[in-house]
Amino acid sequence: MRLQDLEARAFDVACRFLRIPNDVTVRYPSEFNLVDVQNEIAVLEGIKSLGYSLPSYEKAKLECIIKSDLGGISEEEMSKISGEIEDGLKSVE
Repeated sequence: MRLQDLEARAFDVACRFLRIPNDVTVRYPSEFNLVDVQNEIAVLEGIKSLGYSLPSYEKAKLECIIKSDLGGISEEEMSKISGEIEDGLKSVE
């Protein structure tokens, strides 16, 4: 929360200097998503194109991609999706 507080204080100082009311609210999300989903999919496809069967890697990579794509997904929903991924990987083998 330090950066969020700093930004709020910076707005306060700027508004005082400009003699305008500070009606700015600074709220940062609790999580930042720095994963490039398209790049992660390309990496997964690249690994698969090598011809190796790496079900544990594929499952972990797919879970990472899905968590990044869906943001604040609940543990319950992610657990269901993980089961679906596992079932899907078994059917491909």
